[in-house]
Amino acid sequence: MLPQRNIIGQNVEERLCICFDEDSENINLSFNQDSSFIAFNIIIEGFETEERRENARRKAKEEHKSSMLLTYTEPVFVKVYLSDEAKSITGNREEVILACKSEVSLDEFRKENFKPTQGNSGSRVYFITEMKDNLFKRWGAIVDPNE
Repeated sequence: MLPQRNIIGQNVEERLCICFDEDSENINLSFNQDSSFIAFNIIIEGFETEERRENARRKAKEEHKSSMLLTYTEPVFVKVYLSDEAKSITGNREEVILACKSEVSLDEFRKENFKPTQGNSGSRVYFITEMKDNLFKRWGAIVDPNE
């Protein structure tokens, strides 16, 4: 995993960079058929297991039954980010992190409840993963507007 670091004074649009391992159980990447679109589905902290998700559903149903003023809403277990760039950027680490104002690991980002680090805007981020041969891949993404 990439270490946390700050890069100051870049002349490009700086964003929070979220570093992740594609083998992580806490993120699922969804592609469309031609791979021109990607969704980053991140499991919200505390809902990693089916048992925890079922407990949250049960609790929401009980709260709904106890107050007829509440409409039942299915609990949300994932935070979705959508790619907003036509393709990913691939290169060595220095090329890929050029636009990073700061870096955090996926686990750190989840623990902070998806809040951006100080000095970063909230909705636009980069997702970065390390590939073979010391190459890295970066996708620009935004929070799913349907959430």
